[in-house]
Amino acid sequence: MLAVTATLVGTELQISLGAAGDEASISSDGTKYSVVGTGFAAKTFVLANVNSITVSDGGTFTNQKFTVADSGGFDAVSDELTVAANVETTVIDGVINVDVGGGGVSIGSPTIRLNSDMYTYDDVLLSGDVTLGAIV
Repeated sequence: MLAVTATLVGTELQISLGAAGDEASISSDGTKYSVVGTGFAAKTFVLANVNSITVSDGGTFTNQKFTVADSGGFDAVSDELTVAANVETTVIDGVINVDVGGGGVSIGSPTIRLNSDMYTYDDVLLSGDVTLGAIV
């Protein structure tokens, strides 16, 4: 059984971490998102088909981590992003750039490491302890 899953439901990209210690990351090449994770080979999703991204804990598992990966000059995330509070750590290594009307960013993780830029015309909610990296 795969621990991490990624599924497009309508226009919502749902990423679920389904076991203790799971890690998942998302990146983009400017035309599609790529999601990889524990026990989960890379899967791609066309950007035009995605309007929002949600990351959740598939149960009450511990020590989970979600990363917005550096995308080599492309915006790593360009859609509304929500990370559940029970995903213990979120790391932002790639640029988040949500355009007008694209929604906001809500990260509920208790531990958040912000190593890259974040732009949005909507709300940004970082609920956990935030550590700023050197380039922010």
